[in-house]
Amino acid sequence: MRKPAQKMLLLAVGIVVATTLIIGCEAENLSDTKSNTAKSKLVAAENRQLRKEIKDLKKQHKKELKQQEGLLTKCQQEKDALVKLSGEGIRDLMDSALNDITEEVARLREVNENLKSQVEELQRENDNLKRLITQLKKELEELRKRPTIPDKPQPL
Repeated sequence: MRKPAQKMLLLAVGIVVATTLIIGCEAENLSDTKSNTAKSKLVAAENRQLRKEIKDLKKQHKKELKQQEGLLTKCQQEKDALVKLSGEGIRDLMDSALNDITEEVARLREVNENLKSQVEELQRENDNLKRLITQLKKELEELRKRPTIPDKPQPL
């Protein structure tokens, strides 16, 4: 830690330096009063010009913002119309596809019924053929069991 005397000395030196700077600046300011007046006029003119430019930029910004808002509104309307149109298109497409599928299912059911009836008919024919084959086998067995008659008479 510093001693109180050192702190006081440091404070005094700081005050002297600050006072010198302030006095020097004031003296310089007094000598430059004429140049300061000219600078002030230039700064004022520049400020007026900048204010005018800011005002013009604000008007331009406001105009562009209105244009952008108009475009945004138009885009939103177009988007809503497209969403509605695509929804209707999808609904129509789904209805059309559903109708096509329903028709195809009905056609396939009819084909399936025809095939079932053909299978039943073929099964009946198969059963009839099996019965005929069984009958023919029985008849053949009976024929084999009968004595045969020779074509030529046999000598005695």
